[in-house]
Amino acid sequence: MEKNKIAVVYGQDMHAMVQQLMEYADIASQLRDGMKIGIKPNLVVAKRPDSGATTHTELLEGVIDYLQAHGKFDITIMEGSWVGDSTQRAFRVCGYDRLAEKKGVKLLDLKHDTFHTHGGIRVNEYFQALDNQYRQVKNLYVAGVDFGGVDADEYNVEMSGHGFGFALNSGRMAGEHAAASILSGK
Repeated sequence: MEKNKIAVVYGQDMHAMVQQLMEYADIASQLRDGMKIGIKPNLVVAKRPDSGATTHTELLEGVIDYLQAHGKFDITIMEGSWVGDSTQRAFRVCGYDRLAEKKGVKLLDLKHDTFHTHGGIRVNEYFQALDNQYRQVKNLYVAGVDFGGVDADEYNVEMSGHGFGFALNSGRMAGEHAAASILSGK
């Protein structure tokens, strides 16, 4: 993929579309030997993927197939469902448990930790993701509750929805920075 290009794919075959995007972005060139890969697909509630409330299983399967075709097999699907819902139930309803078994990948329920972060991904002031050495991960932005804060056991039910405003604003700020970077050729 050329630097600072945005790819859009149209169609009905989600599996093929996600693989086409990953090829276009040349994800394979960023994969290294011995890499452990975690996929957090945004499995919020126990609703079937065709409802639009969760990431569709076909998209997830396309990502896994792409990675495995490029020799990456240490893959974990990791997720913690929304307030008051069961991640294990969501795995079953969405078919992630069957997909994990079929593809030989692991499932990790993030709600099993006593303390967990809202994502826990480190970012800089422009919402660019940082690696474990605090270096910017090129062209990767993270917004909303996919980074920051610590909660005990569950999200704060008394304040359900408290992250929406932050998600909107951090997403807007990340998008503005990404657009400015593209326009400036950086």
